[in-house]
Amino acid sequence: MGLTNDIETQSMLFEAAVPVTSVIVAALGQRDLSWPARWRLIYLLLILVSGESAQSEVDGGRPDLEVECQDAARPGIPLLYQELERESVSGCSDLALEILESLGEDPGQLIVARGGGGRR
Repeated sequence: MGLTNDIETQSMLFEAAVPVTSVIVAALGQRDLSWPARWRLIYLLLILVSGESAQSEVDGGRPDLEVECQDAARPGIPLLYQELERESVSGCSDLALEILESLGEDPGQLIVARGGGGRR
């Protein structure tokens, strides 16, 4: 059974998205994640911080799950900046950049300051 369709479906978020966001942030702090696992977690984090509440959640009184997910993801901001610096997993730094932008950060200045202005 698992969590299929309990977290999100086509970027529509469900109640489980908020605690899953916190678990993803904790998992990203682990250095020994395989690259497929790291990529998948960062990709799912992007969906969670940029999605929107499913209609059933809005009807149930939780219209701002994306904001709750963004708040849950904020402790991971330093990890996402590390991902930009590390570029250890193909595609992860681009996903991290999108997440940081969704969280209201301006990682573009960091990239320009480090001489990578052409990345975007």
